Amino acid sequence: MPAGRSFKTRFYPFNQLGFSVKFSLIQFLLATLLISSTLWVIATLQHQQLIKQQQELNVSQGKVIVSRLQSFTNRIESQAISIANIVIHFGNDYQELINTIPIVLGEDKRDILIAGGGIWPEPNALTDGKDRDSLFWFRNNTGKLELSTAYNQSEDYDYHQAQWYRPSQFFPRNQAFWSESYQDPISMKKCLRQACPFGKIIN
Repeated sequence: MPAGRSFKTRFYPFNQLGFSVKFSLIQFLLATLLISSTLWVIATLQHQQLIKQQQELNVSQGKVIVSRLQSFTNRIESQAISIANIVIHFGNDYQELINTIPIVLGEDKRDILIAGGGIWPEPNALTDGKDRDSLFWFRNNTGKLELSTAYNQSEDYDYHQAQWYRPSQFFPRNQAFWSESYQDPISMKKCLRQACPFGKIIN
């Protein structure tokens, strides 16, 4: 490039451009607007479709969770009623209670969500002269059920006065209710309890 030589850019007003140039520019602008509008519409539709699909997926997952929870609570209620009926028929046979109730609770680890269970009779219900006569099974660190009679020995805790126990005295047979969340004083685990009254022992 020769020394001292420079180039200048010259801009022409739109009205001074030739017809073909103007037409090309207008076509370019219209094409740009059309493409931009089309892309915006596609993006909006895709976004709405994704939102709809996510909402449908959330509803579907919610229904599955509710169904599983309902199935689980129904199973717990069935177990509570079964234990109550076992006590009615075998209440005076401790060995039969000890052999049968763990089977109902689920002795294997697959029922790990069931932290424990058992019976908490009224005074003299199973044995004359015995105020507290509970049989309680809880899961140890390996997931196996262990029998405990600690509810009967505790000097600081009377299960007859527990918030999960007292309402059950007013429920009819074969009807269970869920307690509020609390910490079990024996196993020291946070839990919910489903209680079911067993009424009068047949034998």
